[in-house]
Amino acid sequence: MSFKQKYSMNEKNIITWSIKPKSTPLVLRNCNKCGEKKEFYCSELFRMNANKQKIDVWLIYKCNQCDSTWNVTIFSRINPVNIDKSLFDKMSSNDKETAWKYAFDMETLRSNQAEAIFNINYIAEGENIDFYKNLSEEIFINIESQYSFNLRLDKLLKEKLNVSRKMLWEMIENGFIYTIPEVNIRKHKIKEKQIKITITYDALKMINSTFAF
Repeated sequence: MSFKQKYSMNEKNIITWSIKPKSTPLVLRNCNKCGEKKEFYCSELFRMNANKQKIDVWLIYKCNQCDSTWNVTIFSRINPVNIDKSLFDKMSSNDKETAWKYAFDMETLRSNQAEAIFNINYIAEGENIDFYKNLSEEIFINIESQYSFNLRLDKLLKEKLNVSRKMLWEMIENGFIYTIPEVNIRKHKIKEKQIKITITYDALKMINSTFAF
């Protein structure tokens, strides 16, 4: 029986974990006022400057130490008609979601010579595995993340399954936990897309042994 067939037959055993970072990445760069490299945080504010028929758009960052500002270029010398109207309106109104989108965008940060620090606290919303510990069949987990911030899949699983790293790796090596599409769980970093994980009945039995009944 294929994974898709099992997946459709066991919809009651599907869990969704939604990964939500608590903050945007800090960036490390030289602060002119401090005279050395400092951490800068995203202010979630845009700056827009019109010059004749062109416009510049920046995302404003501030030094954690002295609050000096540094502007990350989003658009440079662009005709406003070439910016999607909805996006333009969001930047004009300092839309938080739009600010976060650019704050997590690696290409934007790289083009501005910004060194991102991805040591970010996060929340993994969704049911814990212990709600399903007495099942006699596998369960399926959807992991959804709107942003990429170098969160390792094995770290998330260790925390959410409440098992030791040794036990997690044993379950992975025995094929008791696997992903669709297949990835190296030990090394995989969660991207801004969905990944499906199968927790087999054999894995549940191992996890059950760690719970206090």
